[in-house]
Order: sequence, then C-alpha cells, then structure tokens
Amino acid sequence: MAANLPGFFSMEGLPWIILAWAFIYILRPITTVVHELGHALAAFLFTDQSIQIRVGAGEGRFHFRVNRIEVFFASKQMITGHTVFSALNLSKLKMLGILLAGPFFSAFAAGLGILLIYQTNFHVAIDAVMIGWVCSHLLCFIRNMIPIHLQNPHSNGKTGIPSDGLQIFRIFR
Repeated sequence: MAANLPGFFSMEGLPWIILAWAFIYILRPITTVVHELGHALAAFLFTDQSIQIRVGAGEGRFHFRVNRIEVFFASKQMITGHTVFSALNLSKLKMLGILLAGPFFSAFAAGLGILLIYQTNFHVAIDAVMIGWVCSHLLCFIRNMIPIHLQNPHSNGKTGIPSDGLQIFRIFR
C-alpha cells in the first residue's frame, strides 16, 4: 500500500479522494443504522419490551417493524439516531452490554471494510467507496465513545443527548 500512496495523493488520485470523501457523507445514514442496530439487537436479547430505532430528526417518513424492533427513518439530520428501549430492571452489566453493542457494530463494520480493501483487488473506485465506508464507521465509533453530550435534533436545549461513552462512564462512576 505504501508504494501506492504517492500516486493516490497526486492530481491523478484527486478524483478518488473526492469520491471517498463524498461516500463518507453518503453512507452516514447506513452507518447510523448499523450502529443503532447493535444497540437494538443487544436490547432485544436483554429485554422483553418493544424496541425502537430512530434515525434522523423530525417526523418519520418511513418505518417498518420486525418482531419487537420498529425502525423509523426521518429525512433530516440522518447522522443522528437513537435506540429506545425499557431500561427498567436491567442490571448494570446488561446496560453496559447494550451501550457497547453500538460502538462494537461500528468498529466491526469498519474492520470489515478494511479487510475487504486489503483482501480484494477491485477497481480503485470501489476502494475509494470502501475507504468512505471505513471512515464513516470510524467517525461514528469515535463520536459515540467520547464521553460528551451530543446534539439533540429534537430540541433546542443546551444539554444534548449523552453519548454512549458518557453513559458508560456514568455506569462505572
């Protein structure tokens, strides 16, 4: 790969870099779904109540239901998402498992993309798309593991939604 880097960061490589950047943004809704699916599947294992995955802000334009999991998509701010489930009677260990499942799915998806890049010999355009996939999932992982308040797309309040990292920190504290 090191031998290809000078060509990638040249004028001939510029279209592929732009394509990779574009796919970071194009893939964000899918990245959010993958991350929230991690939380939802863990919540499915640890709870008996219904679970909702919400992606985007505003009124949901599209939704479907699979067993106890209901998924809602809104067209605004599709970088945001959250999983709604009942945390009543959940032990700290089960809650920790649910909180870690989202970042785990993000890291796994990024790792899968890296594996595909290195183990296959596709056209450079496909590699650029896969680089967008990897970067999108890594950004989602990092954004959610930093213990901060994330922007709440549903309110204009000053305090946002606690990130997975902040919620995990609070469990250990």
